[in-house]
Amino acid sequence: MLEHYKINTIGPVLLFQATLPLLNTATKPKFVIMSLGAASITIMDQFPFDTTPYCCFKVATSYLAKKIHCEYPNLIACLLNPGSLETDMGLEVAKHVPSVPELPMGSMEAGVKGIIE
Repeated sequence: MLEHYKINTIGPVLLFQATLPLLNTATKPKFVIMSLGAASITIMDQFPFDTTPYCCFKVATSYLAKKIHCEYPNLIACLLNPGSLETDMGLEVAKHVPSVPELPMGSMEAGVKGIIE
């Protein structure tokens, strides 16, 4: 679990600290952290396989985004869920979660385009 913690919680903290000077110079500063539906506490029962290490720290990252938003009122800090994408993880989830194959899966390119737009 420590590796998940380093990547999914400490990583965004370090990135925020490193980019804060640049964010402070922006006219509309935004700090966006990637999230996913599997990290939602309300739908965790829909995932019949172990997502505990990954999702525990994604939930911690949700707290981090809200805390940054509250402590730095001059900037917007939020989570962004790109939806179901055709990644290794997305395709693996689709094999195990009954509702996921019914969802349209987008390409990585479409996901990136959607985030930027």
